[in-house]
Amino acid sequence: WSFFFFFAVAFKSREDHRKQIELEEARKAGLAPAEVDEDGKEINPHIPQYMSSAPWYLNSEKPSLKHQRKWKSDPNYTKSWYDRGAKIYQAEKYRKGACQNCGAMTHTAKACMDRPRKIGAKYTNKNIAPDEKIESFELDYDGKRDRWNGYDPSTYHRVVDLYEAKEDARKKYLKEQQIKKLEEKNNNQEGDDAASDGEEDDDDLRVDEAKVDESRQMDFAKVEKRVRTTGGGSTGTVRNLRIREDTAKYLLNLDINSAHYDPKTRSMREDPLPDADPNDKFYLGDNQYRNSGQALEFKQMNIHSWEAFDKGQDMHMQAAPSQAELLYKNFKVAKDKLKTHTKDTIMEKYGNASTEDEIPMELLLGQSERQVEYDRAGRIIKGQEVILPKSKYEEDVLANNHTTVWGSWWRDHKWGYRCCQQTIRNSYCTGSAGIEAAEASLDLMKANIARKEACEDSPKKVEEKKMAAWGTDVPEDLELNEEALANALKKEDERKREEKDERKRKYNVKYTNDVMILALHSTTELRCMVKMSFNKVPNVPGSPALSALLKVSVIGGLGVYAITNSLYNVEGGHRAVMFNRLTGIKEKVYPEGTHFMLPWFERPIIYDVRARPYLVESSTGSHDLQTIKIGLRVLTRPMGDRLPHIYRTLGENYSERVLPSIIHETLKAVVAQYNASQLITQREAVSREIRKILTERASNFDIALDDVSITTLTFGKEFTAAIEAKQVAAQEAERAKFIVEKAEQDKRSAVIRAEGEAKSAQLIGQAIANNQAFITLRKIEAAREIAQTIAQSANKVYLSSNDLLLNLQAMNLEPSSKK
Repeated sequence: WSFFFFFAVAFKSREDHRKQIELEEARKAGLAPAEVDEDGKEINPHIPQYMSSAPWYLNSEKPSLKHQRKWKSDPNYTKSWYDRGAKIYQAEKYRKGACQNCGAMTHTAKACMDRPRKIGAKYTNKNIAPDEKIESFELDYDGKRDRWNGYDPSTYHRVVDLYEAKEDARKKYLKEQQIKKLEEKNNNQEGDDAASDGEEDDDDLRVDEAKVDESRQMDFAKVEKRVRTTGGGSTGTVRNLRIREDTAKYLLNLDINSAHYDPKTRSMREDPLPDADPNDKFYLGDNQYRNSGQALEFKQMNIHSWEAFDKGQDMHMQAAPSQAELLYKNFKVAKDKLKTHTKDTIMEKYGNASTEDEIPMELLLGQSERQVEYDRAGRIIKGQEVILPKSKYEEDVLANNHTTVWGSWWRDHKWGYRCCQQTIRNSYCTGSAGIEAAEASLDLMKANIARKEACEDSPKKVEEKKMAAWGTDVPEDLELNEEALANALKKEDERKREEKDERKRKYNVKYTNDVMILALHSTTELRCMVKMSFNKVPNVPGSPALSALLKVSVIGGLGVYAITNSLYNVEGGHRAVMFNRLTGIKEKVYPEGTHFMLPWFERPIIYDVRARPYLVESSTGSHDLQTIKIGLRVLTRPMGDRLPHIYRTLGENYSERVLPSIIHETLKAVVAQYNASQLITQREAVSREIRKILTERASNFDIALDDVSITTLTFGKEFTAAIEAKQVAAQEAERAKFIVEKAEQDKRSAVIRAEGEAKSAQLIGQAIANNQAFITLRKIEAAREIAQTIAQSANKVYLSSNDLLLNLQAMNLEPSSKK
């Protein structure tokens, strides 16, 4: 009955349940007072229902939290703690057994915490320190290990007061700065500059206002409630976080093929929305943070630790991070020093045109008597010579017997020499013979390709004819001879009429009615093919002559097959080595020609003993620490008498196994002995030394080298830039020298011209003084020029004769009688 009673009491209607829910929401929002338990204490409305509701077997009529409290209490448990710093008794005289330093009875001189006295209290009997209060508690296991036992929370108000004082001082300072900037803004508002400064000040003020208004932002998180109750209301921050409802990053893109989300580590490396606008996204994947800030530097430090460990240095990033970071910093410092040293070495050796003295502006912008004429488009018509710009590459330098420079030939997207049409840099010129050989090789290749295509097409044509003849798909362009087709059909009909009676057919012979006739129209013959099937063919006994002929044919065929497989040819420029399945490689080397071998037991291995080119490019460093990329071309061939040993040790592909390693090692060893400039000036000596070492090394592997030549020699960017800068500086110096000399010449010509004009003016003055007719002559010449100019002009001008001829009629041209 108690159960039914409890069920009746616990049951609530829908309306009561709704009111209960509304009351709980009002209590959580602080609009209604909190529920009170049987002891008169308020119950926090934010406690979940499964914690606040008591079990049914407790029969609690009022809400309570007693079922959640600890009902077993330890009577010996106490929260008391030591009274630190308390004193109980202070003696006036020194007591036996007390501390010899301060005179207290509660500790010895070794444990005394007072200042060591020059003369202890034992001997002075003055300033006896009071005894400390010593307490002892019987604490249980938890009491001994309680970190907060004896802590007084009221002492924390000192820390709060300190931070509040610092915040007040910061606000005061920001306010003073704001007022100061406002005063400067009001005093400096003049013109456009003042407006721009005002905008910058406004930006600063906005930042300061944001800092000042932090106190206002604290009001945003204050508790909003109308009823003063326990747990009522919620902070504005929590409320806004609930309203914002940010989408979880694993729900941004529901495509299963999108960015992977690891629920264990809660990480999503990739961007879930890679196609969206970055300005509209607040999450770009975890890699956004992994590739920014100090993450990249940490990654480089890890890589440096791995590489150092691989090279034998005892270093581990996780085991000794401080050591790894220190070594990485030292490595960067050493690397920067090496770069600086290399740069200084290059600058010291080749100079730096950017730091040299500039050309005086008087020479660059000086005036001269040179006249330049321009057209309407601004192009120079007359007065200045066109100077061709200098290329940074060497010009008109012909090497290796070439008659043209590199780059004068272009074919198949490759540069080359026009004299021999070769596209390999620094190759030896072959002239017209090389061009003819290249064209012949190209024609031969085209002929071989055409022949191969023809051979591939011929079986297809025969197969198509056979397929058409035997009743398969007939091509559309097949031509049929109607007359031959009619004759074939007529003969077939006659045969069917003759063989109509089954009893007249021959013994054990049966023809089918499936006849296919295909009349092929050809220029040479007319074919008619009939398809028949035989069920049974009788055994026809043969004569002894036929049997003997058959045996001879079989034996002859086997002999021809054996002879064919027992001979092999060694082409010109090749040598052969024989491998026997029983004895292995024979020591004999077979020359050119046809040779005999045992089928299946022996197998020839043919080597090409002609010289073949082998190209290698290697990057190495010179003696002055310059990075150099060098290309080497060698003509190599195997030693003919050592072919069995070569096959045993190196196999058929001997060049790929030996040459790369010895060539790279030799290049690095030789180039490291020379500077960058010596590699250019002493190229022949370098090539000779490389050939000597390579020949000696290759002979150990039974390989002969016929020629060794350096094809390419490329330097680093810094070295090339330094050489170009030096050449440009030299050209600028020569140009400045030319300008100075030209200015001197212009000066001398101006002086001579001025002296000539002065002399001319003097002679003209003397002529005018001696004879007045000289002026008349000049007037007549001027009138003639004016008349010619007006006559050639398209505009018509009407002038009087007096104005045109400068009153020549009024002049008195008779000589004066006065002398």
